[in-house]
Formats: sequence, structure tokens, C-alpha cells
Amino acid sequence: MLGKEYLDTARMLHRAALRMSDRAVASRLRALAVNCEQRAEKAVQADAAKGSVREGLKSFSRARLQAARAAQLAEGELEKIQDPAAPPQERAQRKRRLTKGPSEFRKERIDQPRNIFASQTCVQ
Repeated sequence: MLGKEYLDTARMLHRAALRMSDRAVASRLRALAVNCEQRAEKAVQADAAKGSVREGLKSFSRARLQAARAAQLAEGELEKIQDPAAPPQERAQRKRRLTKGPSEFRKERIDQPRNIFASQTCVQ
């Protein structure tokens, strides 16, 4: 925790400034203390941002694992009810259509990755 170290340094500088008899040196020590306090605030904010990013990544990976598990379970259930008389290629195509969902709803699915560049056109 870098913020705690900056705060400790700022406190030490404030105490030293109070004991100084030379006003010029004391004012410089106070300025350094204020600088350390500002750095402490920035360090705390950076630590908080890093923590929130870590939490976001954990939830993102959890969601991907859940989606993969759901797809695996869906494929298993589809294999149980598929038509054994249909050719293998048609069975695979039916399974793919059912797991992907209807084409008109594919854009709305949140469990599928999106290509963010597909909707944008390049203008030169």
C-alpha cells in the first residue's frame, strides 16, 4: 500500500515543520507534506481502481464459464432428443441452429461475444 507510506511521510514532515525554528525550512517541509498527501490520495485511488478491475475480470470469467457449461448441458440434452434417422450432417446443423438461437434474436444475446467493428464503416 503505497498510499499509507505517503501518509506516514506527510505526518513526519508536518511534525518536523512544527519543530523547526527556521520559517523558510518549515514552509518547504509543509509544502513537501502537502505533496505527499496528494500522492497518497492518488495512490489510494489507483489501488481502488485496480481492485475494481480485478473484481470485474473475476465476474467476467465466471460468466464465461457459466455460459460454456450451459452450452455443454444444452448440447447433451439435444443429443438425447435428436432424430436418429436424420443424416449426421443434418443433425449437426439442427443442433447448431438450436444452440445459436434464431437469427433475428442473435444480436440481443448477451452470452455471445460481439464484433464491435462489424457495425462501423470506415470513412476515408
